[in-house]
Amino acid sequence: MIRKKDHALVSPSFILYIHPKKEPYARFGLSVSKKIGIAVTRNHIKRQLRMMIQDLIDFDTFPYDGVLIVRKLYLSNDFATNKKFFEKLLNKAIME
Repeated sequence: MIRKKDHALVSPSFILYIHPKKEPYARFGLSVSKKIGIAVTRNHIKRQLRMMIQDLIDFDTFPYDGVLIVRKLYLSNDFATNKKFFEKLLNKAIME
């Protein structure tokens, strides 16, 4: 339901849909399309995304639930660059 109702933030590697959280803690969903690659590649990307989320988000204080969708340009960047893109999206979300 988040995708239909709420705000989308876009970067070259990600689309982040956010919605004010209803629980006392924030929740995040991940989506990696089959267009990105085979299952091994998609699972590798999801592991990287979970690490980024754990490093950058305090689930108790972050004010939103979110859905993070990976775009094809994710594959052309390294982990550090993608993490910076994600961090910028989170900062945009907090500023709004």
